[in-house]
Formats: sequence, C-alpha cells, structure tokens
Amino acid sequence: MDIKVEVLKTSLYLENITSAFLAKLIGIDNVNETYSFSNKGSALSFSQKIHLLIDVGALSKEDKNKFFTFLEIRNQFMHNINAESYEQCVSFLSGKKKFLLEYYTPEGPLDTETHLKLSIDKLSKDIVKLTKEIFDKIQVKVHYEIDNKVKARTYELLEGHLHPLKEELLKKIDNDESIELATKLLDLVNVYIRSAIKRSIQTVQQEINSGELKFKS
Repeated sequence: MDIKVEVLKTSLYLENITSAFLAKLIGIDNVNETYSFSNKGSALSFSQKIHLLIDVGALSKEDKNKFFTFLEIRNQFMHNINAESYEQCVSFLSGKKKFLLEYYTPEGPLDTETHLKLSIDKLSKDIVKLTKEIFDKIQVKVHYEIDNKVKARTYELLEGHLHPLKEELLKKIDNDESIELATKLLDLVNVYIRSAIKRSIQTVQQEINSGELKFKS
C-alpha cells in the first residue's frame, strides 16, 4: 500500500500544478470553480491534462516517453489490484521494465525490486522538473509574443500620431526647398523617437525580468 501512496502523492502534486497552470494560461483565476480543472466529476482526467500540457509545451520524444511511462505506472498502481510491488506493476507494461532498469544506474548491485523503486523515484522527480520547465518555456513564449505585440502597436500608434502633425507642419511651409528640408528633419526626428521608445521598452523589460519592477497580481 505504501508504494501506491507514494506514486499517488506524486501524481496528485503533478495534477494540481498542471491544473493551476493550464487554468492560468487561459485566464481562469479560481481553479476550484471550473468544470475542467477542479475536483468535480466533470473535470478532465490526469491523462487529458498531461496531454494538454504536452500539446502546448514542445516536449522531445524522450521526454514524452517519460511522461507516458509515469502515467502507465500510475494507472497500474491505482487501478490494478494485482500491482502490489514495482515488479508486479511493470510486468503488466510491455517494455517498461527494461526502460526503467536502464533509466537509473545504481552504484552497486541491487535486487530488481529496489532497482525499479529507485528508477521510478528518479522518474517521478524528473517528471516534476520537466513540468516546471514546460511552464517556463510557455511563459517565455507568452512574454515574447506580448512584447512583440506591444512594440508593434506602439510604433503603429506613433505613425498615426506623427503623420497628421507632419502634414500640418508642411502645409505651413510655402516653398519646395523648405518642404524638403522639413521632411528630412521630421524623418530624422521620427528615427530618434523610435530609438528612444525602443530603449525605454528594453529598460522596462529588464526591470521586469530582474524583479525591480513588479505588478500587483
């Protein structure tokens, strides 16, 4: 029973942080009130949540195999009454015993049951680490996309504000030579304004990344 409890604890921990992150990703603040991520009967299964996590996280083939192996082990311990030891558990999973024994290399000789336990312990820790890494990847991607959208919108607004000012100024000039000079001057000012905005955005981003500039949650 202790084996099942340990695997279940890791499974519940992963499911909780996965639910919280997926909910946050789509703009849900209170996970407990949702149909998909709460403890309600309508909630997505742990496997479905992991599949969603994989879909948005860009995992390698090797890392996907780790996730699915853990899910299979978890399902055997949770639903198979005959899976009372690590050896019994993997006996129901084709090819997983070899994978697990090769996954962890002991410093000295071990019996198979202990070797499998240490391998699954290592796998569990790696899964937790991978989950956090997926979150970090997605957050970086989201921040990058937001940053690009902010910059694009800022420059778009800048053009919109500068254009009527430029047209108004040129209307007040009454000769071609002055118009040409004013146009060049306005274009130069535009370049300097863009450069100043770019540097300002970069400074703000650095302050956010360093924690110097914080926002209320």
